[in-house]
Amino acid sequence: MDNSSESIDFPPWAMAEWNITFAARDLRISADLVLKPYSLNLTGWAFMALMYDSTPLSQTYLGKSFGIGRASAGSVIDDLENKGFVKRTITDEDRRVRLVELTASGKKTVLELREVQEELSNTFMDGISGDERRQLNSILQKLRRNLKNIPEHLKQILEKGE
Repeated sequence: MDNSSESIDFPPWAMAEWNITFAARDLRISADLVLKPYSLNLTGWAFMALMYDSTPLSQTYLGKSFGIGRASAGSVIDDLENKGFVKRTITDEDRRVRLVELTASGKKTVLELREVQEELSNTFMDGISGDERRQLNSILQKLRRNLKNIPEHLKQILEKGE
């Protein structure tokens, strides 16, 4: 069976939700293909891209920036450190705080991937005007805000899998 959204007859009220889901999946698949030669995933790449133009950042800050916990951020950083893309240092002010920064290899990889990312972005945004991009961004931000406000009783239903 074809898994594309074009082959499934969705009710009109569900089309937007499914198109968002399929677009996110397709974007993730494309990103994974681009990042595979670098042995990176999308989260690792996002961490590296954020660090490129910054002074050393704390592990906690990196996690919060992408909406993941400290432990999950630590796992991503462990992986990047094992690949030689980042290094961690302990601050003199507070030995519990670990700062993370790109190595020379990490900086070189970010520069290479920025070119590839730009090409990928141009491909998936082809035919979409600047105004449409701004409108899409605004709508997606609203959707994300709304999703953070799911009522408690719905959260409980979702957690039970009902």
